[in-house]
Amino acid sequence: MKEKNKKFFDVLIPLVAFVIIVQSIVIVTSFKKASDADQDLVEKPTLTEEVVSQDPVYNLVFSASSTEMEKGKSYPVILKALSATDNAIDAVSLYIKYDKEAFAVSGLEFSDKLPKPGYSKISDKVGMIIVHYFITDSNGLSVKKDESFDLLGFEIVPKKSGDFKFEISTGNDGLDSVTMIVDNATTKLLPISSNALNVEVK
Repeated sequence: MKEKNKKFFDVLIPLVAFVIIVQSIVIVTSFKKASDADQDLVEKPTLTEEVVSQDPVYNLVFSASSTEMEKGKSYPVILKALSATDNAIDAVSLYIKYDKEAFAVSGLEFSDKLPKPGYSKISDKVGMIIVHYFITDSNGLSVKKDESFDLLGFEIVPKKSGDFKFEISTGNDGLDSVTMIVDNATTKLLPISSNALNVEVK
């Protein structure tokens, strides 16, 4: 009898131990799932990109002797810069878009305030005037608040009738055609605004 009881307990004890282990695993797993569910119920912060609007430091303005033009005649155009703050600039890159089928552009006249351009071109193939000014002085070129100065002058001759415009390129036509003014203190781009020169050719 004692031998039978001993055999019974020899089987029962490992079986009970196994059941306890299994129940422990089930309880721990259930607890973990409950904890994960609780975490899912907690409202998580939504990350949003903050867009900070900046007032323009420079306003680029076109002017012409007339905005009503006749085919075959020559008209001077000037692009000016107006500064809203005291600053110093390291470089100026200008990209001016125009309709190459409607105008012939020539006679680039460069700024008296800025050094001679490191690069300048009138691209008749894409309808773009390109000028790069580089300031070699380590302190940059000083500009006072409310100061205005000529950036560029050129001659245009209308070739056909219609409504057209000359405008500053902001890079939407490609990363290589971004008009920019570089700040000396931070080497970052200064915010700019610009107008378009709207022309009516009769």
